[in-house]
Amino acid sequence: MRILEDSTDVKVTFSIKEIDFLVEALNETTQNFTTVKHAVILNSPVNTVFAMILTSKKLVKNYELSVFSSVSAALAWLGSDLKSVPTE
Repeated sequence: MRILEDSTDVKVTFSIKEIDFLVEALNETTQNFTTVKHAVILNSPVNTVFAMILTSKKLVKNYELSVFSSVSAALAWLGSDLKSVPTE
């Protein structure tokens, strides 16, 4: 599974104390997939720190999270042939 999440201009509404709950939920929901590559596009230093803390936690082996500042870089990491995301 490949996930492209555009979280630019998103305000985090949870605390650092809740990251362990997120890790538990991620581990539970991704355990049945062979591999999960999750690309997150961020433009906030605070959100980037939250993502870095999340990746430092014990995640299941098949789950990989990486942070990007552009859609094209995230798509390249995911192995997509797209250069941008189609819009409506």
